[in-house]
Amino acid sequence: MGCGIIISVIKKCFIEKENFLINYKGKKISILGMGSSGIACANLLDSLGSDVLISDIKDKNKLKNSIRKISSGIRIETGGHTKKILNADLIIPSPGIDTNFPLLQEAAKRNIPLLSEIEIAFSLINAELIIAITGTNGKSTTTSLIGEIFRKAEKDVLVGGNIGIPFSDLVNKVKKNTVLILEISSFQLERIKTFNPHIGIILNITPDHLERHKKMDIYAGIKADLFKNQTSADFCILNGEDPYCVKIAKRIKSQIIFFSRKNQLKKGVFIKEEKIFFDLKGIFYDFLPLSISSIKLPGMHNLENILAASTVAIVAGIKPEIIGETLKSFCGLEHRLEFVKK
Repeated sequence: MGCGIIISVIKKCFIEKENFLINYKGKKISILGMGSSGIACANLLDSLGSDVLISDIKDKNKLKNSIRKISSGIRIETGGHTKKILNADLIIPSPGIDTNFPLLQEAAKRNIPLLSEIEIAFSLINAELIIAITGTNGKSTTTSLIGEIFRKAEKDVLVGGNIGIPFSDLVNKVKKNTVLILEISSFQLERIKTFNPHIGIILNITPDHLERHKKMDIYAGIKADLFKNQTSADFCILNGEDPYCVKIAKRIKSQIIFFSRKNQLKKGVFIKEEKIFFDLKGIFYDFLPLSISSIKLPGMHNLENILAASTVAIVAGIKPEIIGETLKSFCGLEHRLEFVKK
């Protein structure tokens, strides 16, 4: 059965959504860390007329390759973070820097905003559709699969974030008809303010990064921040078999859709008789002629990634035939369960 009713409602929601672009010209901005996202953000802000300082704890000799990528107008500090970073209107720490880092605590006392690189990039774009994927496991595979589905549907697609290309490097490529697909980590979500995907996904939540987050409830809460700025016009896609995801759903404002590999759902996406079924608001159909046995991506855990990706595509109005074709051809990422030898 077709899904025209769902598509018409969703498209209206996406058209009404707008970002309010922020002017960073003349602002003093400190960036901590010369990783790929830090350098991308520094270069972006420099191009917008910001007064940028980028700082790293490594010495200059170890950062030669990184320094070559930094625009000439950016001030550089190596060998440690000093109090120079506090002379700023805004600080953007690397995702790897803990919030308990003393200079960041001092910045908070001085009411200097601490924002994530994804927050900065988000404030500078206005894409047709933003899809964000987080979770403990499967993020890169699911992000890549969603990208392939949208490419096969001949959409203008950009894929990045915590996978490959930093969000800041995509900003100047985003057009109004762009579908932006982002992998997002819990570290990146710690310092967001307005970041809001039209479709957000949590694949699963299992113990990870507890040396930083300390408790599972704190870790799960940070993951849930992916949805904190969503409204009833947006979509939240969750693993219906994950207890933390089920708990998170109780405080979500957006439209929730569960996916499940093991159970048939009254509302959501699930597997039945070796086929993927979609059931939402009285609209029910399967991805004929696709069967689970025809999917190339190996591993039972990848069925959950496939269900999440399929849910995103259906919500965005991609035809089931295109989703099915992509699932039959997508083999996964390099060095992830690749066949080596028999």
